This record gives sequence, structure tokens and C-alpha cells, in this order.
Amino acid sequence: MNKEAKLKKMNKEAKLKKMNKEAKLKKIILEILEEDSIALESPITRESHLKDHIGLDSLGLAMLTVKLEDEFGIDVFEDGLVFTVSDILDKLNG
Repeated sequence: MNKEAKLKKMNKEAKLKKMNKEAKLKKIILEILEEDSIALESPITRESHLKDHIGLDSLGLAMLTVKLEDEFGIDVFEDGLVFTVSDILDKLNG
């Protein structure tokens, strides 16, 4: 395999890994909403605001923090607040 093919393969793997993080994050959010019997009014997107659009309250955000740390080993709130799905993904992708 030449250098260009290796680079393409690495880029594809990196994109897949990022997509997997996004899918896992959305799954975790949906689990929390289900546990709290919160109905989601619109699909979760990268721009979704955790409180305003998704409907997470302080307990839901605390649960999200714990579940994300368990899944990814990262405290996304360690360096300050996050407001959107994109904010969390930025921290997960470092």
C-alpha cells in the first residue's frame, strides 16, 4: 500500500471514529431522555442546545456527564460549560 492509500485509509478511519462518537453521544442523550420520560420534539443535531432544544435539566446534564465519562473517559464539563451537542463533540474529539 502506497503512502497516498495509507493516508486515505487513516482519514476514513478517523472520520468513522468521529461518526461513532456522535452516534454514541446521541444514543446516550436519548437514553437519558427516556429515563426521565422527556419527549424529544425534533431530531438531535450538532447544533441542538442541551437545555433549550433537547430539554435536559440540571439532573439530566449531571447524568450526561457521568455517562460520557464512563463511555469516553472524558469530563466534558471539566474546563467549563458546554451548551450544544457540537460543544461536546469538540471536547470528545480533542
